Amino acid sequence: MTRGPVRRKIVNSMRKTAVFLLSILLFIGCTEYGDYYPNGYGYSHDDPGNGSGGESGPGDFMHGDIRFLGPEDAEIQALAYNEDYLYAGTLTGQVIYISHYDETAQWADLGFVPTAVKSMLVTPYRENLLVAVDQTDPPFIYRKQAGVFDPSDDGIEGGGPVLRMAAEAGGSEIYALTPSSMYASSDDGLTWARRMYAPDLSCADFIDLETHPDLHDTLFVIARCEDQHVLLRTYNGGRFINRFTIPAPNAEEAWTIEVSPIDPDRLVAAGRGAVWTSPDAAKTWELVREFPESDLYFDGGFGWSSGRPIFAGQEAISNKLLLLFGSTGGTTWVRTVVENGYPAKQILCPAMEDWYRCYLATQGGGVLSVSP
Repeated sequence: MTRGPVRRKIVNSMRKTAVFLLSILLFIGCTEYGDYYPNGYGYSHDDPGNGSGGESGPGDFMHGDIRFLGPEDAEIQALAYNEDYLYAGTLTGQVIYISHYDETAQWADLGFVPTAVKSMLVTPYRENLLVAVDQTDPPFIYRKQAGVFDPSDDGIEGGGPVLRMAAEAGGSEIYALTPSSMYASSDDGLTWARRMYAPDLSCADFIDLETHPDLHDTLFVIARCEDQHVLLRTYNGGRFINRFTIPAPNAEEAWTIEVSPIDPDRLVAAGRGAVWTSPDAAKTWELVREFPESDLYFDGGFGWSSGRPIFAGQEAISNKLLLLFGSTGGTTWVRTVVENGYPAKQILCPAMEDWYRCYLATQGGGVLSVSP
């Protein structure tokens, strides 16, 4: 009577084991680890990088795990999310979405904007999807309304495209960064007002924008000022500005800034061939690791629950996908080159409770899911 159910249980168990072993073989086959530091993997279960000892969370044993989410051969330019869905914008202007949690879900179409997507944001309160396009003339931003994407950039002047959009923590404002200006909106992106203008600060252009995870009116902007890349820390949404220089070799190659969600005073910057950290909100900096000059890191993030930084970009000589995993304290790093991996355009680490994964937008390889 029970022989059938028992046989099915055995078969199912064997299938699960086979799938698990196959996933390990595929991961090993597509990933080449190199330049490890200092213990062969960049962090330790005994001391995960913050000096606390012991395990630092369920993500530890999956450190560096990479999963392909599709779609096949898609050139993904930007990502955004809410609690339920991940949104992706493509080189052709198509916007698609998929569930975070349903492993059997397929990508669904949300519509098209006129040209390639540059950046995206789901506004925190009304959850409107804003899509910035890669063009230098307005309109720069579109909003999904009544089934179509309509322009939503009133107040944003020339000098596009919008490089990055971000929402303040616990507040009502959202921000848009162009090469020349930083804009703020308090009505979910319907209208915008300029808060920072690069020429007023003796800067050539703005490069990257990051919001503080706790303080709702504090922003960090990397800018190119007087032949040097500097960090601008702004208060009151850009009305008051402090300027910090990253005093390290080749600091003019710093391209992206990230703020730890666990210790917001800890900043990590990366760029061409190097990583810098600050333990005191940009007052002092340390060059913690140098890598080959051919390494280009375009974007980064912190695992929201693990507290570990991750940067993504490309190994410029081979044009392969390059990932850089850091410990919680940002003092130890492991460099990973993904064989057959397309260069990354953006990395998105959702700020969701008990969430241990980040998403990568790649140029030709769809979306990847990675555990930092």
